[in-house]
Amino acid sequence: MLEILMAQIDPNTAAREIEEGILKDVISSNARGAVIGLSGGIDSTAVAYLAKRAFDRYNSENNNLKLYGMILPAEANNSADEADAKRIAELLGIEYHVVPIQPAIDTFADMIPEYLSKDFDRANLASEIRADIISRASAFRQGIMLNTGNKDEDHGIGYCTKRGDNLGDLAPIAELPKRLVREVADYIGVPKDIVKREPTAGLSSGETDEKDLGYATAHNGIEKFKNLGTYDYIEIVTNALDQGFFTKQIHEMTGFNIDVIKDIRHKHLYVAPHKNNVAPPSIPVTLEYEPLDWRLYEK
Repeated sequence: MLEILMAQIDPNTAAREIEEGILKDVISSNARGAVIGLSGGIDSTAVAYLAKRAFDRYNSENNNLKLYGMILPAEANNSADEADAKRIAELLGIEYHVVPIQPAIDTFADMIPEYLSKDFDRANLASEIRADIISRASAFRQGIMLNTGNKDEDHGIGYCTKRGDNLGDLAPIAELPKRLVREVADYIGVPKDIVKREPTAGLSSGETDEKDLGYATAHNGIEKFKNLGTYDYIEIVTNALDQGFFTKQIHEMTGFNIDVIKDIRHKHLYVAPHKNNVAPPSIPVTLEYEPLDWRLYEK
């Protein structure tokens, strides 16, 4: 019987591997710590918690490595995003800097209006500006720039901005799909509301990943699949593709909407590789693959 295999982790092992990977990169580059962009979302929060845990353990016996947060709101962001980002920084006890980036977006729009007439273009510009600011902060503070992309987004379907949020010196959670990021985050004590928060790229007003990607009806009306979210579809389909299954086979095995499978396939095979030819190195995490069990998605 053909089965799609899904990654499972021991969260303690995964957290330790990621923390050790962060330390190894910081120490080998002779850095004084790391700088991270905090959005208030699960991915940046998980990476911040893992980096702070790693630095705290190292600092107990050695030098004083520091984690520094950059919070970079634009007009398109919900004010709750900035509030959550500040809350995370304060819970971790790290220094942070809030830099509103709307003036920079507006300046670019005035300079080259023909290239920034659409909300989509301005949204990608916002991501690029954030990357530039975090890069400059990293250089100033002599720290590595932490990327916060997960496997589903950056490597699954390329749901990221090239030369924007897919940049960095190290990508600590790039080996983990969103499902496992949540599992690690919950294990290491990330606040429950952040773990369960609806994902959003924060690039346009009212935007969520679910709305943006359009996979909300991928379940084809099948009752047992209605608990699945956007990243569940992406993880299952990209795993199946990586394991050699064809579109029709995936449809027969899952019951997912065929057009959604085709869209994920196109993005996985063509969009993601194109965007990630500048991606930072990831940290290997121990993943054990087991047959797809729909009970993983019961909520």
